[in-house]
Amino acid sequence: MQRWHLVDDLDEVERLGADIIGKGVRRARLGAVLSQRQLGWRARVSQSLISRLENGRLRGMRFRTLARILGVLEAQVDHVFPFPGEPPRPQRRLPGQAGRDPGQPGR
Repeated sequence: MQRWHLVDDLDEVERLGADIIGKGVRRARLGAVLSQRQLGWRARVSQSLISRLENGRLRGMRFRTLARILGVLEAQVDHVFPFPGEPPRPQRRLPGQAGRDPGQPGR
């Protein structure tokens, strides 16, 4: 018998990721002026799935289902995953890059 996965089964990193996705979906849904029931109907999932997703209490969703939900929302990446500014530039240089100007062609 398959066991249900609960939010308590998530490790710290998974819990953080679920929270980021859930808040982003909620922000996009509210921006689209949709109720959870309306979004669920359009994405062919239940309202309770939308609720659990938004509250970070869902584990094991198929990628296709999440993609369908985001497609219904026509979500922009910056709405679902809001990160301030650009990511920092890498500090580590690869072998052969030491002292080279990034604009110059390789040897």
